[in-house]
Amino acid sequence: PELLDETCVVDITPVEKWLDPQAIKGYYLAVHSILSSQTHQSYRFLKFKELEILTRDFLTTYLGDGDGRVVWTGKPSLEMVIESVDEVFSFPSTLLKLKYNKPALFIKGENSPCMSDSLFPNTQKIFTNAKLSKIRNAGHLPHLSNTKDFMETVLSFLNKP
Repeated sequence: PELLDETCVVDITPVEKWLDPQAIKGYYLAVHSILSSQTHQSYRFLKFKELEILTRDFLTTYLGDGDGRVVWTGKPSLEMVIESVDEVFSFPSTLLKLKYNKPALFIKGENSPCMSDSLFPNTQKIFTNAKLSKIRNAGHLPHLSNTKDFMETVLSFLNKP
C-alpha cells in the first residue's frame, strides 16, 4: 500500500464472499457443458439464468472455433477455474486485516449484482479514505457498459489536486 498514492477499484469489494461461488461455478459448468455437448442448449441455459447480458457475454468470450468444434480459449483452463472458484471469487482473508489510508475510488455499475451498497461500510474499514461511484446504465462491467461515464469518473478522481 505504501507504494500507491491512490487506487481505483472496479466492481469488487474486500469482503470474504462477495458473490456466491456456487452460483458462479454453475455458470462456468454451463460453459463447460457447451464444450462437452457441442450444442447450443447450454448457451440457452446461460441466456435464461438471472445474469446480466455483459457478464454472460464475458463468460462466453473465451469460446472459440477449433476445427468446427467449440473450444475454451481462455487461460487458465476452464477446469482450473471451476476447481478454484472459491479462491478466485473471494477476497484473501489475510488482507482483510490491512488498512489503506490513501484516496481510493470504488466504482460499480448501478445494476451490478457484484458489489452491494450495504457492503461498502465494510470496505471503508480497510480503505479508510474510500469513495463509491456508481456508473449509470451499467452492470458488472461498467467500463464496457458506459465507457464515457466510466472514463469521466476515473479521470476526475485521478486529476484531483
